[in-house]
Amino acid sequence: MTRNVVSPFCLLSQVPDSSYAAIGAEANAGKRPSLHYEVDSIYEAPASSENGLYAQYEKIKISTIPRSTIEATECLGSGQFGTVNKGVWQSPSSPLEVAIKTLKSSAKEEDKVKFLQEGAIMGQFRHPNVVKLHGIVREQQTVLLVIELLAKEDLREHLLTLRPEEGESVNSGLPHTLLSYCRQSISGLSYLAKKGFVHRDIAARNILLSEDHETCKIADFGMSRDLADETYYISRGGKIPVKWTAPEALHYKKYSTASDVWSFGCLMYEIWSLGHKPFETHTNPEAIKMVDKGYRLAPPPGCPRAIYQLMIKTWNPTPSERPMAETLSQNLSRPDPTLLSWNVSDKPAGVPQALQLGGPLDSTPLLYPDLQRTYLPPDLTNNDYDEPS
Repeated sequence: MTRNVVSPFCLLSQVPDSSYAAIGAEANAGKRPSLHYEVDSIYEAPASSENGLYAQYEKIKISTIPRSTIEATECLGSGQFGTVNKGVWQSPSSPLEVAIKTLKSSAKEEDKVKFLQEGAIMGQFRHPNVVKLHGIVREQQTVLLVIELLAKEDLREHLLTLRPEEGESVNSGLPHTLLSYCRQSISGLSYLAKKGFVHRDIAARNILLSEDHETCKIADFGMSRDLADETYYISRGGKIPVKWTAPEALHYKKYSTASDVWSFGCLMYEIWSLGHKPFETHTNPEAIKMVDKGYRLAPPPGCPRAIYQLMIKTWNPTPSERPMAETLSQNLSRPDPTLLSWNVSDKPAGVPQALQLGGPLDSTPLLYPDLQRTYLPPDLTNNDYDEPS
């Protein structure tokens, strides 16, 4: 049976966060952005034993923090293996608010290894758009990870607050804010790719924000997933965020920096749709079948052509033909007017909602139809989809 579907498918020296704003300003002034990050070492996979991990901590020079300098002040959350508290670290320079990750005393030995592996991963990264590990507390039976403190809400939660109420329009500065989130996220991802690290779960829920919502940082290098979260499909190989995951990773478990690029395209979709999940109205099996047939996410309402064109490139079915993260970062560093402008020919007649950020997703089947058909075979269109059997 055929039905018409209007579908959402279709190591560095630390740079101050405030300096990242220079990228947009320099680009708009016609200058090449000056913030370039060169890695000083390649990522080293975490050891598989507790003793091996402690040796690795010393090798990669993760700071050891005295327990007496840490004070927990507020519980931020708890999970299957541990808790996260807000606290204060009396650092050598000045008191600093931090997040303190604690492993539960009842945790199994394998959970402790996974906990320490998270620290061994985070401790290798130094980039303004990647969450920073300050150090580890290791005294007697106590092991704490001391991490930089960010806002409680993640990027997706914040995007949901930006949606306009019915009859309202979004702030005129919002496209520039969304572009900044894309720039910062790809800057962090490009750094991770240069390090040789594959994240496997690039999504708005794993991007954390500063308190002022201006700086975003890639997070979640950790040990667990919420088993009740329908975002993830549990397989023998672990928990997979199906609707963000590249086909070769889903079908053949081939993860790479190219599969992270695919996921970044889905993150861009989340950003420009103001928090809608990819393939929101479809089940995981439906989404997989649609991708395999050549369908791609339709452009979010109000998304400029240059932005959607980058999304489409990240969803190339051939991993080697997707742009590298560094290339995407360069493309997103172009001046705001170049990336955010609209051509009259791109505006579908009679569908004003398609041009409005936060508009209904079903308003964009005629927006950039040439791009939506990029990977479709000639006998299919972006509005026709065979119901999965």
